[in-house]
Order: sequence, then structure tokens, then C-alpha cells
Amino acid sequence: MSTNSRCISETRKLLPIWKHKETLVETIKANQHCIIVSSTGSGKTTQLPQFLFEKNLLSGGIVAITQPRRVAAISVALRVAEEMGRGAIGVGPVGYCVRFEDMSDHRTTRLRYMTDGMLLREAVLDPDLSRYQYVILDEAHERSLNTDMLFGVVLTAAQRRAKALATWRTNPQSSQHMVLQGDSKQKKPLPLLKIIVMSATIDPAPFVNFLGAEHTCVVYIEGRPHPLKVLNICEPSTDYITDAALACIQIHKSKTCPPDRGILIFLTGEDEITRCCALIRELARLPRTNGQCANQDELDIMVFPLFASLPQGRQLQALAFTKQNCRKIIVSTNLAETSITIPGIRYVLDCGFAKVRYWDAKTGLETYRVQHISKSQAWQRAGRAGREAAGVCLRLYTEPEYKNMSLHPQPELLRAPLAGVMLTLVSMNHKVPQRFPWLSRPSEASMDAGVHVLKRLGAIELAKDEVPEVATSIPGGSANHLSMSERVVHPVQLTPLGSLMSAFPLDPRFSRTLLSAAQLGCLIEVLSVISMLYVSPVFYVPMERREQFEEIQQQFRHTDGDLASLLQVYRAYVRQSRARGSRETQIQCGTQVDKSNQSPTQSRQQWCRANCLNRARLDTAVNVRSQLKQIAQGAGLGRQFRSCGADLSCITRAFVDAGFQDQVVILVDSSLSGTLTVPSTPSRLINPRQPIYMRVASAGVLPTSDTQCYFGIHPESQLYLSAFSAPPPKLLFIESLLQGGERPEITDGNSRLVYMRQVAVVPAGPLDSNNSLDVTTWLNRTLGINSSDCNIVASGSKHKIRDVNRLSVLHTTSHDHKSHCHGFIESHPKRVCRGDGISAVVVRDNKLTALTRRQRRRLSKQRKKTLVAPDAS
Repeated sequence: MSTNSRCISETRKLLPIWKHKETLVETIKANQHCIIVSSTGSGKTTQLPQFLFEKNLLSGGIVAITQPRRVAAISVALRVAEEMGRGAIGVGPVGYCVRFEDMSDHRTTRLRYMTDGMLLREAVLDPDLSRYQYVILDEAHERSLNTDMLFGVVLTAAQRRAKALATWRTNPQSSQHMVLQGDSKQKKPLPLLKIIVMSATIDPAPFVNFLGAEHTCVVYIEGRPHPLKVLNICEPSTDYITDAALACIQIHKSKTCPPDRGILIFLTGEDEITRCCALIRELARLPRTNGQCANQDELDIMVFPLFASLPQGRQLQALAFTKQNCRKIIVSTNLAETSITIPGIRYVLDCGFAKVRYWDAKTGLETYRVQHISKSQAWQRAGRAGREAAGVCLRLYTEPEYKNMSLHPQPELLRAPLAGVMLTLVSMNHKVPQRFPWLSRPSEASMDAGVHVLKRLGAIELAKDEVPEVATSIPGGSANHLSMSERVVHPVQLTPLGSLMSAFPLDPRFSRTLLSAAQLGCLIEVLSVISMLYVSPVFYVPMERREQFEEIQQQFRHTDGDLASLLQVYRAYVRQSRARGSRETQIQCGTQVDKSNQSPTQSRQQWCRANCLNRARLDTAVNVRSQLKQIAQGAGLGRQFRSCGADLSCITRAFVDAGFQDQVVILVDSSLSGTLTVPSTPSRLINPRQPIYMRVASAGVLPTSDTQCYFGIHPESQLYLSAFSAPPPKLLFIESLLQGGERPEITDGNSRLVYMRQVAVVPAGPLDSNNSLDVTTWLNRTLGINSSDCNIVASGSKHKIRDVNRLSVLHTTSHDHKSHCHGFIESHPKRVCRGDGISAVVVRDNKLTALTRRQRRRLSKQRKKTLVAPDAS
């Protein structure tokens, strides 16, 4: 055994969970489900899967370990692979699967770390999760949207497999309604699917009630590996960004703080992180105060931002960076809150806030608020400081503020739109999604609103030959099921249009927009716009270039609004990338010779800096668009890749056609064709010079609600300034922001002011020029899809259908990255870039049927003939 292996082995034995190894293994063997509550840094995420592997408890199956964020899944998998020493990631028994990258092999991988959304999308194709014997749901306290859905999906699969196994043991000859393993002739059912829930700060009671008390055991593991000191400030902070930067520099310059002790700062978003990083670098250049050690005069610092939209390489660089006589400072969102051990971190500065998404079922508006975190989140953040040695956590809030925090965060399922959730459930053959086993049941209004959106988009319809059911409390569900009143619900099923929409890993509104774009002949442009919306905002304003920013941004502006402007940015970036990547092109354009030696990456970075653009986000947009294009081709839309040319108003029509009909506003006090009567705005609403808008339904009737919403254009919009002199009569908005931060501003009685971002001018004409029936007829004519076809799933894989993890219809990760698409973009980067190996998988009679090799070869030849030039698509 090498010295490094011995060191790793000794480190494992020092973890608090190691001495409970035998007890844990025996408990898991004796119970179907297990809940493990253990403090941060105890080693549960890295060691428990290894215990199962070393004790030969897998029986040829796989252990799925889910993480809420991709950086956690990758870093933990790398660590476990190093500890096991049985081969590199994807080659040995350890692998991971995250957005844009699948480093696992179904033949060799036994411990598979993955984002929770990845496993959720895999369950769409394999509801029984037949490849897995253990599913470990880590960091369950976060209660993200994907995690809450996974609880119901995994529990349903476990119950189905347990019932099939019990039936087989009673009557081995009976194969009806059984979940079979391997060759169907063997009639061997799948083994029990065991669920393990892990967290440091959860209350296990709701999880025990959900999984079933008779099948579930709770294990508490005490012990923190290193002491942790927690401090609070005395007075409430008025600017926690500046306070964090000042405290960071004070710690850095302290004579009692060696340079190997890193600092981790928690803030709410990318804007705050960028500002704090710049402030820290500026303060570090100031002369040192008296009383500092002489050897600290040469001490340098490295400041790293860390957030979800940052490229994966830069995220891992921030986590792994070490340099002698240099202090590492990481400024992060809640991305670094759980499952990550960052080498060298000894100090944590916690602002006590997080950016949270909220959705109003009455108004249909989705907003983001900066609000206090919960106590469990505060302890999760503090635990980052005591992972490797004794640490200190400085909370930038007072002790009374901490006492007023809630114990646990509110589940995202209770404050998010559910249209995408409902589409996923119907795709998994849950014909009555209201009866899905929820860990925390959403409100009836939220579920009904999600179903209503899907019906309006034409994605679902009432199931034929199905009897309406009475929704009652669900056994094994959460306690709030017991108080649910009975009501009649109608079973639903996917339409051919909904089958295509479910193939795209996007919010149903955007999936429907893509199909409208294909019908209107602007699919090329809309793919780029949706990809840019996924990563927006793409502009940033450097402090030293604020006066030039308006002129720089002017070159990308378009009179049609923000959607067309995003397209201009994308096109310019792609052109620049191709031009800079070729030395011959640089010489033809008269570029200086010394610049021709730059790498394409350096050239793109230089161009983005000159134009105040975020290169990391633009690179992500390129990858997202490549995958969406690949899925569209696999779904049969390859021949619909057409451009609208110079008429970019077609882009707005595609969004308004069906996906965003309810997000159209009209100018107050303006008459549109003499059919609408709009009341005047309250005099105290905002500055009367700014144009005010109100929502309008597709039929020309203003929606009614208890609170009247008035809309203004956000200052970040390209139309903000021009609207003062010539306000457009009708606008489309993608995102809404409430004025006033945490709480909506009530300006006059029940009036509420909402800012619109990602705005586009709606061209003249009726809002409902096309409906789902028109698109269905078009699909029947162009793609040959009719009601007899069920789900059509696009696949970007050359592997057999049994290798489900290779399918490109995968779900996202990173709930901390808040994008307008609420999208789920997952795939392998090489497959995304090449776009080869397209195949189709058709689901008929609940069975997956793969194309034959001859059919795939014929489809590939046909696809190559229909592909457009790369620079046009």
C-alpha cells in the first residue's frame, strides 16, 4: 500500500461515522428504509456507499446517491474514487452524472453520484428504477422541487417492487403484474428497493410517516469531527456585503491567522458576489495597519466566486485551489451550503439571507425575494468551517435575528409553479396527479393551476374510458393529507402535443413555444433565445465603465425588445468565436500578428470583457442550445429548422401563440381596436412619466383578482428608455419582479406594482391566432403524429435502450440557479457538441421499443441530408 493510500485510510478511520460501520450495515440489512441524522462533516455522504460496496450488499445492482447540486455530486464522487483506489471516475466502481456530463458506465459503475433531477428524468423512462438496489437521498433538508418529487417516485417504485416480490414468493409461477428482472423468460422479480434518507438537520418524523413506520428505522450519529465557534454581531447590519468584505480583510490581516486558513463567504446571488469580490480585492491593496506580522507583508490572496451558472471547471478550481503563502477566499451562494468539503476553509462569514423563488397561484406571477434563511440552513453554513480542523463562523446578524428564523426552510414545492411537475407525473402514467404521494402536499389551487396551464397549452386532455375519481387522503403520505376534503378529479392523459413537449427538458411554456416556432418558421431563432433566457442576465456593468456601458449595449439593441436583443448578443458571440478561432480569418481581417497567437478561449474572453458580457454564461447558452437542437432533431423536427430572416417579430409571435398568452399587458388609458376599457392607474402608483401597463387575457378581458397588478418596465430592459417617449401599446414579459424587495409594494388600496423583465413588443393582431388544435393538425401533417402514438422521447445516444442513463432527455440539477426556463438541461458535452447518434424511442402500451440498427442508419442518413449549415442554425 502506498503512502497516499495509507494516509487516506487513516483519514477515513478518524471520521465519526467509521466506528458505527457495522451497526449501520446491519440496520440497513434489517430494514427496507432508513433515515440517518448525523452532523455535518461526519462522513455519511462519502462513507456509507462504500460500506455497502465493501460488504457486498449490492448483488449486481447500483447505489444511486442524489445531491441537490452538480458541484457537490462531482466533488464527492472524485473524493470517493480516490479513497477506494479502484480506478478513475467512470472506469472503476464510482461514477457521477450531472448536467452536460455523464461519467458513469452501466457495466462497471456501482456507486453513482448524481443530481436529483437526473434520477427523476431517468424514472420517466424506467419507473421501477430497475438498475438500482439502493437510493440514497442526501441533503433531504433542502426540500427542493426535484427532491420532493423524487420521494414520491422512489417510494412508488419501492412499493411496486415489494408487491411484485411478495407475489412471486407466494406463487412463483405467476408472472402477471410483476416487475421482471433480466430476461422475461426467467420470471425473476427485481429485489427490494431500499431508500436511505440522510441529512444533518432534518426532523425525521415526517419522513418516517411518509415511508411507513413499520418499514423505516431512524439512526442518529453524534459527534462533530472538529470544534466550531459561532459568533454573532451586536447590531443589525445595514449592508452585509460591505460588512462581509471588511470582516474578511480584518481576518486576512490578523496576525493570529496563518495563510493556510481559507475564508468562505455566503451571499445571495451573482451580483452581490461580484460586488463583494471586487471590494475585497480593492481593500486588500490598501496599506496594512500596525501590529501585523512581518511575514504577512508578502501574503497574497486569491478570491474565487462560486455560483450555479459558473462553468464547471471554474467551480472545481475554486474548490481545489491551494497555494503556499496564499490565502483562499471563496464568495458563494448557497451552492457551498451542503455536501462540500472545501480544503483549507477555517472561517465562514454568513450574511443570513438567500434568494428564494415564489409563485402566486391567484395572479400566476413568479417573483424572487431575498429573505432570511432558516436555522437549519444557518447551521449547515456554519458546518463548512469545521470540516478539517477547528473553525469559526461569524454570522452577520444578531442573536435575536437568529431566534426569529424558522426552524426549517419552506419546501420549494409549496411556493413554485407546478405545470412542469404535473407534466412529468402524467408522462410517468400518473393519470390523476393530485393523488401522487407527496411528502408535503401542495395546495389544491397550485395543482389545479398547473393542470389548467397544461390544458391551455394542449399538453393533456381528459382520459378516455376513465371514470372520475374521488381524491382522498393517501396512505403513507404526509400528515396534511388527512385534512384534505374529498373532491372529484378527472383522469388525464398526454396528447400528441404533450408527448413532444415532454421530450424537451424545459418548462412546459417554453416547450410549447418551441413547437409554435417550428410551425411559424423561426425555430432557429427561438432555440437561441430560449437558451439565452436560461442563462440571463448576460450583461454586467464594471464600476469603472458605467459611463460607457450604455454605448456598448446600444450595438445589441433591437426595436422589438429584449428577446430580439438576446438573439443579437448570441449571434455576435458565435460569430466572434468562429472568427477568433481561425488564424487565417484573423489575418484576412487585418488583425495584428501577436493577437493571432491567442487561443480561442482567450480571444472570446477578451471580446466579452470589451462588451461587458459574461463569457461563462454565453458558453452555457451555446451548450444548452446544442442539446435542445439535438433533442428537436431526435423528436422529428429536423426538417423544421428554418429561419425567419430579418423579421424578428415572428419570435414574439411564437411566445405569444400559446406559451405566454397570459403574460401580455396593454398600455393603460390606450384603446386597442376600441374593444378594451382600461381603468386609470392610481395617482400615487409611481412617477407618472413612466408608462404603466395592465394584464389582458387572450379574449380581450382583463383578469380579476383581489389585488390589482400594475406593470412597469424594468430599468434593465432594452425598452426602458424608449418607452418614456413612445410606449408600445402591447408588451409581452417573461419575468416579473416585485418592487420593494421581500414584500410587494402596495401603493394604493389593493394595487401592486410589478416590474417586467425580458420584455418584447407584441405585433399587431389577435393574441390567439393559433391554438393547440392548429398545432396538432400541423404535427399530423408534417411529422405523421396522431393520437395512436404515445410518448415520443428524443435520445442522443448510440447505446441500447437498456442503458437508460445514456438518454439525453435528462433533468437538471442546481436549483440554486434561478432561470426563467426552470429548465432541466442535462447531457454529455461531447454528445451535445457533435449531435450524432440520434435515435428515437417510442412508448407503446407502456413498453419501450428501440429502433433497429438498420432503422437508425437510415434515419442518420436522412438527418444528414436535412441538416442546415452550422452558421445558420
